[in-house]
Amino acid sequence: MPVGWEVKRAPGQISADKGDELVSVRAVALTKPYRPELAAGAAKELDRVAAEVARGLHGELSTTCSRCPKARRDVLARGYDIRYGDLLQEITFVLVDKREYQLTCRRKQRGDASACAQLRSSFRLA
Repeated sequence: MPVGWEVKRAPGQISADKGDELVSVRAVALTKPYRPELAAGAAKELDRVAAEVARGLHGELSTTCSRCPKARRDVLARGYDIRYGDLLQEITFVLVDKREYQLTCRRKQRGDASACAQLRSSFRLA
């Protein structure tokens, strides 16, 4: 964790922030296990959720998976960038079995991306 960041823990979630910068991971139990045959519908739902977040931030949404965890057949990973004001919020959803993980990183658009890279590189599926 970068020096000087405030760490917060809540059930199913951990985050750290410093000013406008934020990294967080949230885990949510799914009612039904994710299976590869659900990929199209799940992707459509994640696209809808990301678009809703972007609207709420009055931001511009783009889909990217260049930073998504290496996918396995039984895992769905979707990445989104939301640009608003001078900020960039990166959101990555990972669905595996009966868990949904949401990795979020917010930073200045032209700022240091090392905390975001550290979040992505430290996330591992069991």
